[in-house]
Amino acid sequence: MGLAVPARQLETMFDRLDNEGLTRSQRIETTRVIEMTREGKEVASGITRLDWVEPPEPPAL
Repeated sequence: MGLAVPARQLETMFDRLDNEGLTRSQRIETTRVIEMTREGKEVASGITRLDWVEPPEPPAL
């Protein structure tokens, strides 16, 4: 399954994640390499919540 997201929209999202300290990214030639920070992992796992990031769904029972 592919998702159609404009490149500019992705760049904006990744810039915000970097600026908020949730990721660190760098350019290697034409590729953007993104690494999740400790803070980003806490948000991704639901330990920390941000109003603009949807929390993970609870595990199915």
